Amino acid sequence: MTEASGAAFDPWSVVTTKQAEIAQRFLADRELDELLAIKNSGEQAALPADAASAWRERLVRAIGAVDQTVSSSRLPVEPADESVAAVESWLRQVRRARWD
Repeated sequence: MTEASGAAFDPWSVVTTKQAEIAQRFLADRELDELLAIKNSGEQAALPADAASAWRERLVRAIGAVDQTVSSSRLPVEPADESVAAVESWLRQVRRARWD
């Protein structure tokens, strides 16, 4: 639970939000649509060499942008032990709920 709202903390909402922010910052809508189409074609589909090259360049740009901003990030280099424990506990709860 978060202290401010009293609601349960949902790490997936943070991940989803961050993925959307990253996609909006680094990928044009056309590129995002292309990436989703490739992903939705299935893991077994071969990626054409020209597409692989283009995505490799985009990935290098994205990693470079992360590397440039890491020093100004408010996030710690390593997560706090209690944060790791909280996420592991949450993950166990999700797995149990979906197992039954």
